[in-house]
Amino acid sequence: MLKEIFRSDLIQLPEEKNKIKIIKRLVDLLFEKGLIKDKDALLGGLIYREDLMSTGIGLGIGIPHLRFEEIKNPVIAVALQPEGIADYESLDEQPVRLVILILVAKHQHKEHIKLLSEIIAHLKKNDVLPRIFRATDPQNIYDLLLNG
Repeated sequence: MLKEIFRSDLIQLPEEKNKIKIIKRLVDLLFEKGLIKDKDALLGGLIYREDLMSTGIGLGIGIPHLRFEEIKNPVIAVALQPEGIADYESLDEQPVRLVILILVAKHQHKEHIKLLSEIIAHLKKNDVLPRIFRATDPQNIYDLLLNG
């Protein structure tokens, strides 16, 4: 499923080290690419979700995710901040460096769960994460996320 929806032009290497600024940057990217129309509603939904509970799952990974009305097909946008995002709370209290934003349509609960598990399983493979954390360009991140 990941190979069908993940795009190299939806990967950022932001200078920002603030969770909301990085999420906003990904939302802006989705808007610029024409994948969403109401970036304020999306950002508000993602911030609300983060306020309920941080999506920092550990191992340096944050996965903000939302079922969003405007989305027809699943969308993934990625940001890598190798130095870490200071205010991104994580289950293991390690700095989040890789942010993987997942959006699905309101009715796509199964797809949502499948995407989450596929991404996490892939990232847990041997040396994929350390190599992603050292990546210096979006194409390299794309290749590592898809192929390891």
